[in-house]
Amino acid sequence: MTAIKARGAVESWYYNFEKKPDVRDVFPAALLQPTTARQARRRMTWDMPSFSPKCKLTKEFVSWICSAGGGGKDMNQAEQLCKKILKYCKYCCPNLDEYFEVTRSVVEYCVGSVEHLQKFMTFLEEECKLASAGVIAYLQSLSHCLDFLRFQELRADSIATLVTTEVFLSRAKQCLR
Repeated sequence: MTAIKARGAVESWYYNFEKKPDVRDVFPAALLQPTTARQARRRMTWDMPSFSPKCKLTKEFVSWICSAGGGGKDMNQAEQLCKKILKYCKYCCPNLDEYFEVTRSVVEYCVGSVEHLQKFMTFLEEECKLASAGVIAYLQSLSHCLDFLRFQELRADSIATLVTTEVFLSRAKQCLR
């Protein structure tokens, strides 16, 4: 006990034993196993295939999302939103070259497909191991993309498709929250 007093503020419970107990005797074996968080690390989506952000449409989107009418995001946030949209579009069109000039019709095709959205959400959850917040971030970026498409001009033949997508995105975000 004199060693305890000499050390002062050291944790007192540590010195209550004559000899160090065997941890396996005190705690069940299940608690001593390494956590699965270390074993199954999340896969980040930064290495996911994407289209190049240097095309005309993406520059227009970034400029719009930084404007007061488009959301007032800063440049870094706008570029992150754009990257998520480009990753989604590449997921929908895997056969196209990554330097393909993404056009409005390609984005409308990708964003307008509820089937692609469902598959992409499943991919993010199961393959990329994203939690709900990560999936919601992708869905939110696609909502911004819908707003951008409406801002530019809404064609009569794409109204019903984009409205259906908007309803799906809204419900999916509610379910994930």
